[in-house]
Amino acid sequence: MKIAVYGPTKRTGILVDGNIADLRSSCAVYLRKVEHSANPNNMADELVGDNLSKLMNGGQRALTLAKNVAEFVRKESDMITGVNGERIVFKIGEVKLQPPLTESSKIMCYGGNFADHMAGYLSTMEKEIASEDARKKILESPMWGFYKLSSNFIGHEDSVQYPSRAKRLDYEGEIAAVIGRKAKGVNSADHMKFIFGYTIFTDFSIRDNKVDQGGIMNFALIKNFDGSGSLGPWIVTSDEISDPYDLDIVTKINGVVKQNGNTRSMVRNFGELMQHVSTDMTLYPGDILTSGTPAGTAADSTRPDANGIRDPSKYLKVGDLIEVSSQKIGLLRNNVIERQKLTERTNFQ
Repeated sequence: MKIAVYGPTKRTGILVDGNIADLRSSCAVYLRKVEHSANPNNMADELVGDNLSKLMNGGQRALTLAKNVAEFVRKESDMITGVNGERIVFKIGEVKLQPPLTESSKIMCYGGNFADHMAGYLSTMEKEIASEDARKKILESPMWGFYKLSSNFIGHEDSVQYPSRAKRLDYEGEIAAVIGRKAKGVNSADHMKFIFGYTIFTDFSIRDNKVDQGGIMNFALIKNFDGSGSLGPWIVTSDEISDPYDLDIVTKINGVVKQNGNTRSMVRNFGELMQHVSTDMTLYPGDILTSGTPAGTAADSTRPDANGIRDPSKYLKVGDLIEVSSQKIGLLRNNVIERQKLTERTNFQ
């Protein structure tokens, strides 16, 4: 099942035959017609709600109900209306897809988790290094990564504002695992039971020298700016992904393939990251773990000159179109625009 977040109020939708059906409203119709509920609206609010957090916190019961609702909508066709006669099924192009995040999602990102990417990046700075040697280097080094702030995230068809600090803006296509159950002290061997589903993640990074260097505090500005992460277009539930370690990752820039990888090449899997971060930190439904990225980014394919300056020509420019896809999940599309100034006035009253 594909779970989407859509519209200005970030309601939960389910994909049915190329349409987005509002989950809460469709559930109310299902409860009235199939289970003959006397109070379907209240029951739908209680069981699945209208936001992603409510659905995830409802556990397996809510997920099973959502699947039953999806099948009901499929049989009823896209002419189905809500309990009060309102429209509840929309063509995908009619609604705005939001990043599938909860209001408290933590986004935890692997660093250097694909040997070919690391081999390319290290080869631009040192002597040529083979992928197998890069893999050994990764395994010999401590696990590392970074956080992305969910408030900076955009969704499918949204625009990335080119950061004012950047002359080299990079792209990284990845797969993201979405946590579905509260978890702490997870053993990596058990990690699959905690994953709700999978989605596509595009990590945008500033690659200019010295942006994050110097001083005591490092705010990771290269990884956190408006539009620095894109997620979507929806979540595919884990029961529909038979093997999360056989998912393709294809990144195109202006229609040209730049990255063509697969999660089978992850050096460390989602379970190892989950075990690492959950040792002393509780994970909650909606938290995100990302795979890392395969070779083909601008950074791993651009050698610096004698002064350590990288040619900006392979990096993103205003007007570029970025498409990251995975066959079993979908396609996430964004474009780069010029930095926008904030024009809204803030009311502090």
